[in-house]
Amino acid sequence: MDSHHPPGEARLIAVLLITRSRSGPRLVFHYPSVPQATLPRTLANEAEDDASDLDSDAGAGDDEPDRMLSTHQPSAAPLGLDSNRGLKPDIDAGRDASSSSDDLLGYSVDSLERLLSPGAWAARKKFEICLDGITFLGHPMYAREDGEWGSKSATSRRRSVPAPSLCRNGDGQATAETTNITITAPGSPAKAFQDYTHMPDSLDSRHTVSLGTSMESTSTASGLPAEQMAMFQVVFALRGDQQTYAAAIHEHVAKKLSKALHHCQMQHDYVSLESRKILALKSKAKQNHTTPDNLLTQLVEHSELAWALREIYEKIAVNDVAGIRLNGTQLSLHIPTNQTPTAPSKPPLTLHSALLLLEDKEVLLTSLSDPEASPLAHFIRSHHPTKPLLKLATNLNIPLNEILYLSHHLIKWRKARAILPLHPRNTYVLHPDAPIDKLAELIPIYAASFAALPTLPQMIKVLSGKPMVYGLLIPSRDHREPYMEILAFLDRHGFVARLQTFGWLRVGRVGEERVERGGREWAVEGVSLLSPHLRPVEDDARSVGSEQTVVTTLPAESGGMRQDDGVLRERLILDPAELTEEEVEALDRIMNSLGDAELRERLPQMLKYFDGEHALEDIAVREGLKRAKVEEWMAMLHMEGHLVTFRAI
Repeated sequence: MDSHHPPGEARLIAVLLITRSRSGPRLVFHYPSVPQATLPRTLANEAEDDASDLDSDAGAGDDEPDRMLSTHQPSAAPLGLDSNRGLKPDIDAGRDASSSSDDLLGYSVDSLERLLSPGAWAARKKFEICLDGITFLGHPMYAREDGEWGSKSATSRRRSVPAPSLCRNGDGQATAETTNITITAPGSPAKAFQDYTHMPDSLDSRHTVSLGTSMESTSTASGLPAEQMAMFQVVFALRGDQQTYAAAIHEHVAKKLSKALHHCQMQHDYVSLESRKILALKSKAKQNHTTPDNLLTQLVEHSELAWALREIYEKIAVNDVAGIRLNGTQLSLHIPTNQTPTAPSKPPLTLHSALLLLEDKEVLLTSLSDPEASPLAHFIRSHHPTKPLLKLATNLNIPLNEILYLSHHLIKWRKARAILPLHPRNTYVLHPDAPIDKLAELIPIYAASFAALPTLPQMIKVLSGKPMVYGLLIPSRDHREPYMEILAFLDRHGFVARLQTFGWLRVGRVGEERVERGGREWAVEGVSLLSPHLRPVEDDARSVGSEQTVVTTLPAESGGMRQDDGVLRERLILDPAELTEEEVEALDRIMNSLGDAELRERLPQMLKYFDGEHALEDIAVREGLKRAKVEEWMAMLHMEGHLVTFRAI
């Protein structure tokens, strides 16, 4: 996944959990512990108390579900001020382990708490505020006026079922009898680490047990009277002002997460219980002078919600899929690749594409609920990045639409990406953005899979040298499969790029001519760059080392006859899809001059690829032709002076 964020790009810098009760708003949790803001500042003037803010619009939250609160200004007064400020009971013992005057993202915690806890008028609406280059996004959820969550009918049904009781063990530790998650009091021993990563349930399933007390219970993890939570909001802090990315974060992450948490809260007081657990741990950490890093570790180990928020941050920040568990059920969150700020340009998925798995097959299969009978499991087992989907569908006797559906599913959940089929007769070079900084981390992983084969540093060294056909590295036919697996490993981790050949048809003598594009000179040669049996051109290294962009067109005047410098320039057919009358005549001359009857027959079929934009290596797979035969035809066109080519990534 692409974790690089260019300067100025929108990116996720923090996730915050805000709750509100009668005593006021509370910043319960945030990750990371010290978010890096672009321009950290402290609010110079905190807004005056607004006693009517919380209550004046009570009950208006569901009237306009699509309404959005959006404030974009250099500085804004905090919204949703606490109407009961100064009347907080001793529950403040569970407050943040740091002082309330500490800064976060350049603002005091008190200011952020009031800023990010709007009144009930904002319930179930998009919440967005931009301050000093930081955009705060959320989707607030509020309880009803009577303090209950969800509809009245749902509340009545829930009250008819006895709430799970809390009991105290010999150490005075409060535990829920119906769950294996312990609520740890400040003086109790810490519970062992909970691994939430491999749970089989789904949010489609509603047969989960309660994870805590009911709203009517007065027991809490800290032993203090439990206040009814009136509001909660998970806030995403973004750096930058890219509105498309901000909208995607809200639609695909914040909104879905809020709805899932609301369901858990409505059924089992989940957010209330997890918040009290987090605050109890923070209170204990404050008493023990625990460092912020150690406190964060404890919170993530003992609170499922804290772990989930950390997972969301770490995955969404690098455009990956966040798979989390909430109250025993699973939820996956991600942003579609076309809406991420750093989504790289990738080939579209077609029947001629191949699929590159981004995880080992064994890992993917173990994550499936029914790996023995699942169609997806069958597809994963039979997959190979050297096979186009069209051939795979034929080999597996699976309809094409099902193959495309399974492929789109894997791509959507970041388990695979579409690539051009890997082939030993292609030329691969070291990618300009290869993650060399991750080499030390990947060396042992590579070594475990490819023992007794060239090491990862050796492969990187070869690929960074003069371009050569990849198949020339394979010592024998028996080594072909492991060497292609090495190539797939290198491609998966971003180390290789395919060096492709592009070209135009021309009428004239064999020789070299230079064309300019964007002020840069490119060499085009009359020598085949496709076949490994022919020598590479002398300018290959220079071409690869220069700009890694494909030259798609030539200036219009380059296609005609010019003698302004005393040198005759032959005609290049730049756009075979829009032939002029003169170009039709030129093409006829090419056809008539060819000595190979099969090439004359196939040339009209291949004509569209000679436009400087389509890779000539793709002709065979896209047209259902033998690759060796196509290479032979390209060599003929080169040798007879009818094809001008260049190579680029």
